[in-house]
Amino acid sequence: MLKIVSTAFTLFCIVFIFWLSVVKVPSLKLYDNWFWDNIDKVGHFIAYGTLCFSACYTMFVWSGNKISSKLVTILAAATFLYSFSIEIMQYYLPYRNFDAVDLIANIFGIGVSANFFARFFR
Repeated sequence: MLKIVSTAFTLFCIVFIFWLSVVKVPSLKLYDNWFWDNIDKVGHFIAYGTLCFSACYTMFVWSGNKISSKLVTILAAATFLYSFSIEIMQYYLPYRNFDAVDLIANIFGIGVSANFFARFFR
């Protein structure tokens, strides 16, 4: 049962992130303030960190509660490639844009998640 739930959650994360990335959203520029103008970076950190951790946990469960650091690295790289491909796709959407700072937030979320998983799930 845990295998099905973890797999379903990972797939949900993939689809939900995709949906959030292509939907037209209102501008968050409410206060002309650096912090509020970049609050979405926290969301990027959380979303891609959650996706990476979920993918690692799913592989951990499917492989009999063991996972190598190499596989964690591969899953982190795959998560980054997914985030990069979404940023490229946003470049071509008229109401979205490519943002390198979003990629940096994604990298930090993925990195924290992968490091946590590699340390505590051996």
